[in-house]
Amino acid sequence: MEKETAFSGLGLLENRVMHYAWGSRTAIPRLLGADEAAEPWAELWMGAHNKAPSCLVRNGERFLLDRWIAQHPEEVLGPSAASRYGSELPFLFKILAADEPLSIQVHPDRRQAWEGFERENREGVPLDGLERNFRDPNHKPELLVAVTSFEALKGFRPAVEIGELLGRAGVPVELSGLQGAADGADPQAIRELFRGLFELPAGAREQCLEKTMDCARALDGAHPAFEWVARLGERYRADIGVLAPLFMNLVRLDPGEGFFVAPGELHAYLGGVGIELMANSDNVVRAGLTGKRVDLEGLLDIARFDPRPVEVLRARTDHPFESVFDVPAEEFGLSRIALSEGDCYAAEAKHSVEILLCIEGEALISDAVTGEALSLRQGSSAVVAAAVRSYTVQGRAVLYRAYVPEG
Repeated sequence: MEKETAFSGLGLLENRVMHYAWGSRTAIPRLLGADEAAEPWAELWMGAHNKAPSCLVRNGERFLLDRWIAQHPEEVLGPSAASRYGSELPFLFKILAADEPLSIQVHPDRRQAWEGFERENREGVPLDGLERNFRDPNHKPELLVAVTSFEALKGFRPAVEIGELLGRAGVPVELSGLQGAADGADPQAIRELFRGLFELPAGAREQCLEKTMDCARALDGAHPAFEWVARLGERYRADIGVLAPLFMNLVRLDPGEGFFVAPGELHAYLGGVGIELMANSDNVVRAGLTGKRVDLEGLLDIARFDPRPVEVLRARTDHPFESVFDVPAEEFGLSRIALSEGDCYAAEAKHSVEILLCIEGEALISDAVTGEALSLRQGSSAVVAAAVRSYTVQGRAVLYRAYVPEG
């Protein structure tokens, strides 16, 4: 890759695929027009995270996206975003395809991320080490929007509901002195119940899981939580995280629906294909349903245990061709652009850096000032720098637009 010289504000992206065990062998390859893969394709990363930066492809040349931004921070990010984020793209854009459940996990806030990153650096933990929780000093709020039907666990059920489901599933809470803990209305009671379950000694844990699995199978069909306990128990027989559907909210998204995951909010994605947009971070602390490192104490320090219902997000339509997802994030915003033949989407004159992902059809992106244009087909993506004063999108296509909000 040669040093970037002349600046141009449009470019196709060449993105990295992350191969995790829970991924799908068909969903992302199908989106990219490829054959079924020999190994799981879990995530497609579009962005400039140092773990897997995208490449900018233009006129047969390839430039690492993070280096391109570092060379032209104001032209790419815009003056406002460059003043806030320096020469770093503040968001990470992904396609996620889960054939199996992801771990029960939580992401840190800014302070927790910085402190954890510095602590692990002092301890000499390698950045790519399996025992690493904090791979960067950034917090990680995230947005998930379903492309297919998508199921997940997110946050905690009301304490009374937790107690009812645990009781119906035969969880012997007396094994760890948890009797009555789920009846408490405050987050501390739920926290102690969570700790107690995840700290059960091996023998008591096995007894608890065996009894609960028997009850869940017998109750299959009575409540979605019991169905998921039975399914998870087949995959993770010795993992107390199997009980998570009994104390966490179970949510099912239809295509186009989404939810926002705030730092500190416990969650686990169970299955489906989705668009993910988050702050530029790869920090994860896990508690269960995984073969990776589990850090219960670290999770207890970060997680919030206040019960709250899941707010399902639906895009707000203020434009004939564009719908916007309202999220409380400084680093990113997301919209969906749907075009029929003959339609022309005209972007606002003032914008920061954007990444456009085509998930259906074909589209032509044109710089309205210079006339420079590039084509996107299903599965491809492009970056539009802030220096592109205005641009248009035409074609028969559905695109997702990730951007840095102004101000």
